[in-house]
Amino acid sequence: MAGEPVGLPNDELVCFVMLAGQFSVRQPAGGSRNSTTVQLVFDAATGNLLLWGVPDAQSWFQNDFAMVR
Repeated sequence: MAGEPVGLPNDELVCFVMLAGQFSVRQPAGGSRNSTTVQLVFDAATGNLLLWGVPDAQSWFQNDFAMVR
């Protein structure tokens, strides 16, 4: 990820996960794009998903994992 804020203080622990496979990512303006990698950031204390993104399209970061299937 490229330094996107996750909504926590800088000294809070997070878990970074990178998934590899075939993903269809819906674009906010409509349509979809295929990707082979998705990155996720979770709050280490609660397990809540904070941020997800597609590393080869950094501008697509969203706060809703349901957009990745």
